[in-house]
Amino acid sequence: MMKRFLLVIAAIFLTFSTVLSTEQFPDILIIGKDTIYLKSFPLEQLRAKNKFIKTPFDYGSYSFPSTGCYRGYVATWQIIDEFLTLKEVRKIDSDLSHYFYVCLNDTAYALTVVKGVELFRNVLQFDNYSKNEDINFWYDQNENNEYLKLLRSQYPIDSLIKGSLTDMDKALKILNWVHRQWLHNGSNEPSKNDAISILEEAKEGKNFRCVEYGIVTAACLNAIGLHSRLLSLTKY
Repeated sequence: MMKRFLLVIAAIFLTFSTVLSTEQFPDILIIGKDTIYLKSFPLEQLRAKNKFIKTPFDYGSYSFPSTGCYRGYVATWQIIDEFLTLKEVRKIDSDLSHYFYVCLNDTAYALTVVKGVELFRNVLQFDNYSKNEDINFWYDQNENNEYLKLLRSQYPIDSLIKGSLTDMDKALKILNWVHRQWLHNGSNEPSKNDAISILEEAKEGKNFRCVEYGIVTAACLNAIGLHSRLLSLTKY
């Protein structure tokens, strides 16, 4: 009975699996005297299904403490009387260190530390002109651009950046909003490669790749007048 019960629990958490480019702080599952570190996040699945929109904690304009914990919290789950129970939701601060042991083999364990770090916030400086007259950069203009006007009218882009004092704040808020529109799926592609089509399909529950995050982010940034374009980098 216990083996069957554990297999059911494993199946439940595997269905909640989320793929992110940066290793995330794990959730915790307690079964009896055993502690299991989860790389799946059931509360994020509820958020993705619009059961709740905001994260449990406020991190100001940046919306998350570090790239190691985009969701901003660690949830502790426990099996109590054969029921899966949410025991605690703990806020993750940017300077929090999380210590745990990784089993290397049957006898050896390695102490592992996961530590949040401050976001890189230094402003990069670029020339606004090209010294090579043969090179021209083209960006979508937000003035008299019907597509970008439609994007702004259908989605809360203007309200997202309301009160932002700098372009960096605007960009980070756009990045955070786009990140929350769907869960990453590295093998799924949209029917059309434009921002509105991708967002419409995401509302239907579809999930997409990193490149779709880039397409939507670039369109949203261009819509508010921040020049942006998509770059594809291939490793050879």
